Amino acid sequence: MSYVQDETAVPTVEPDGSSFSYWKDRLRDLLKRGFVRNVMATFTTRVILIVVGLVTTVMVARILGPTGRGLYAVATAIGLIGVQFGCLGMNASNIYIVSKKRSDLPRLVGNSLMVSLAVGIAAIGATYVAFGIWPRMAPLHGWLLLLGLLWTPIGTAYLLTQNLLLGVDEVKTYNLTETANRVLALIVIGCLVLTHRISPTLAFAAGLISMAAMLGVIVARLMRISGEWPRPSMALFRSNLSYGMRAYLMNFFCYLVIRSDVLMLKYMRGALDSGLYSIAFTMSDYVGILPVLIGLLLLPKISAIEDVIEKYRMMKKATIGAVLIQGPVVLISAALAPWAVELLFGKAYALSVPAYLWLCPGAIFLTIHVVAVQFLNGIGFPMSVVWIWLGTVVLKISLNLWLIPFYGLRGAAMASSACYVVACVLVLMVIRREVRRVSSARAKGIVTEEAISSEV
Repeated sequence: MSYVQDETAVPTVEPDGSSFSYWKDRLRDLLKRGFVRNVMATFTTRVILIVVGLVTTVMVARILGPTGRGLYAVATAIGLIGVQFGCLGMNASNIYIVSKKRSDLPRLVGNSLMVSLAVGIAAIGATYVAFGIWPRMAPLHGWLLLLGLLWTPIGTAYLLTQNLLLGVDEVKTYNLTETANRVLALIVIGCLVLTHRISPTLAFAAGLISMAAMLGVIVARLMRISGEWPRPSMALFRSNLSYGMRAYLMNFFCYLVIRSDVLMLKYMRGALDSGLYSIAFTMSDYVGILPVLIGLLLLPKISAIEDVIEKYRMMKKATIGAVLIQGPVVLISAALAPWAVELLFGKAYALSVPAYLWLCPGAIFLTIHVVAVQFLNGIGFPMSVVWIWLGTVVLKISLNLWLIPFYGLRGAAMASSACYVVACVLVLMVIRREVRRVSSARAKGIVTEEAISSEV
């Protein structure tokens, strides 16, 4: 049996007192640990990105107005759902594979680019055929629809190669490229504003162009690390398809639950309501950034640990830490929301506040989920988790169809929080079951991760 040191563990030496120097030393020792240091560096970067993103959101919202902001939000939702559909679970499997075997990096880069291009072409073609037959189904038209669809191949390649950076411990490059992506988009949008040429289409195109530029930078960096050109490998792709598809299905259903509100509001209530709700949703995204980062950086650490129980212990510590931090953050954000929305976006967006308040309870349960689920990522996805999120999608659509006509924005937020609670509780039950199964397997003499994971 091989054990890997848990980097989140604190020293076991007990204090000889409660002196300031003791706690200062403990804090210094904690900050020296790689995982905590990477989380803090990435969180600091994301705080900067939040400021940049907030400036961009305020600029777009104020200039375009609620209706224009709604069209922009729908295009964004189309692109992001396309990315989740097109990644085939490789965002998780790439980290899992490369953290165990770095020599596979050139083939993983090649597979990422190949899948992004193939899925992007298929998605764009199928969407235009479908909307050509049923034009009333199209939520957008013209160039804005095309750009929303183009986000799928570019965004998929960007996501997959970014995760490869995390898998090879290139956290600094990950942070730098993500910052450059957001800043470049803001600069382009600022130039459009100064030249009085801003529109939903051009504002969306600015983000797409900046992301494509950073994709080139990331691929170049990965090529330099591996020392080889990217080359697709169907054998590697097929060998990891089972893991990737389970991760893909779970992530896709989870993403549909999170992102479907904007589209359903657009269809059921119009662009105005979708624009108002997009502000509440954006605020929830900003508040929830820390647990997402913890989960993202936790996956390669857990994947590198061979002992399953050690994986669970590391996940448990990270989850408790995330909740202890995130709880006060959510409460403070709820108290400041009325003032912040009026100050940043204006009185036209005041109706976004009640929707955000209804999203806050679910945010705590989503925090628990995004961190705790990395344990399941690290041992192979049980199919029961996929069924949980498929059921949650059905629940979410049903609740939206019931609540949105009566409560509008608040109804969509109520449905989201309810779904986050249900999914989180069920996923924790799966984790508990898996830990018990592993303990039982150990008692029978099955101790390797491969033997245990083969039963998942």
